Amino acid sequence: LLSVAVGGVIAPVLAWLMVYIMDAPLAIQMTMLVKSITSPLAMETGAIIGGIPALAAAFVIITGIVGALAAPLTYRVFNVTLPEAQGVALGSVCHAVGTAKALHMGEIQGALATVGLCVNGVMTAVVLPLLF
Repeated sequence: LLSVAVGGVIAPVLAWLMVYIMDAPLAIQMTMLVKSITSPLAMETGAIIGGIPALAAAFVIITGIVGALAAPLTYRVFNVTLPEAQGVALGSVCHAVGTAKALHMGEIQGALATVGLCVNGVMTAVVLPLLF
């Protein structure tokens, strides 16, 4: 749970910081906060906190694809060899596309990516509306 919470906070906050520094409109900043959860949750949660639902879906898709493509190299560079860590990272940050990649990597990665996807989605959908 701690790993999912850390990944679920760091990834969107870093992305939000990027668009904040670029002085993006507030609606785009709020939309960026939901980029690491699955599309239906991201669209609804984004709308609740003042984001743009259609843009949330696009951010989610881009995040998943980039994350799934970058994961193998990232794991090699940072020497992440534990299948549990690989799965939780892919699921909690890269949602469904990351989970599909994790399933391709192995059963353990796939199982824990599924857990990470679900837990991060629920936590984000509950916490963000309370904060904003």
